[in-house]
Amino acid sequence: MTPNQPSITPKAGPAVSSASPAQTASPATIVEEKPGTIVEIIDLPLGKELNEAAAVNFSRDRHSRLIVLAGPVKGGKTTLLTSLYELFQWRPVAGQYFSWSVTLPGFEQKCHQARTASDNPTAETQRTPYQGPDPFYLHLRTSPSSAHLPKTDFLFTDVSGEMFDHAVNSEEECKLLTFVKRAAHLVLLIDGAKVVQDNRNAVVQKTKSILRALLDCEMVSPFCYVTVVWAKCDHFVKLSPKDQKNITKFRKDVETDFHTSFSNRLPEGKFRFMEIAARPKENPQMGFGKGVEELFRFWLEHAPHICPLHLEMAIPKAGRESELFAMRHNSTAQP
Repeated sequence: MTPNQPSITPKAGPAVSSASPAQTASPATIVEEKPGTIVEIIDLPLGKELNEAAAVNFSRDRHSRLIVLAGPVKGGKTTLLTSLYELFQWRPVAGQYFSWSVTLPGFEQKCHQARTASDNPTAETQRTPYQGPDPFYLHLRTSPSSAHLPKTDFLFTDVSGEMFDHAVNSEEECKLLTFVKRAAHLVLLIDGAKVVQDNRNAVVQKTKSILRALLDCEMVSPFCYVTVVWAKCDHFVKLSPKDQKNITKFRKDVETDFHTSFSNRLPEGKFRFMEIAARPKENPQMGFGKGVEELFRFWLEHAPHICPLHLEMAIPKAGRESELFAMRHNSTAQP
């Protein structure tokens, strides 16, 4: 169990509705309680998940990095997000400090079942229910240790695996997932707890089918980084030496198959495998959030808007010497 952290929730006034997720604050509403008496009621956001409209409005005000987490039901998507949030409660992560979140109560609510205050005998993660093809988002802002460097805003999708099950089974449903086109990173999870069972091939095929469906429907931007994550990898280390050897070979074969199937459909350098054990129940010695920091660092250091543009002109090898000298001088001049 992770230590209990204080929950920060906004004070709800009489005008706050619990029927919808957090959105940007609406303007004041003029209400006439009694004849001749006018009261202004401000509808404050609840601070839970952002819906699609609120996320788009948020991104208009500031550059934010969208991370789309995809995978089957109970594949570890929400656990990955909550473990990253928990790590920031204890220390810097990848040289970044927690700075702000407009969905702080949303994070806290999802972490509750993994804390001692929930009275659960073991740490659990609240499962995200399926509510149609429209996604919800969690927000996280981080700041580097150097004050002169800019802060980074992340938006993480918080959707049920059933959304991607529908996308695999229906091209029409897949094309409704337009938010994937805006992703800076697409992260597909393979459930390691199921990989160690007899149906491991079916488990891998589910994740593979999701990626294939998204590519077939042209939902993945050419600027997007695609990462396949072996989640719950703590289950691999509890196997016998013989089974560990078999699983290692199986994973190597899977990675080869994925690269063969998708490398030619994705830009070079934008497809990779990683592994995590966000909450390693099978082997606590691995430490909480194993591999999560490395994954977050990759999201931080790789984004479409920071790719080199290579705008410098090539210096010609022939021409008037005065022009060649000027170009050589300008190409090496310091600002």
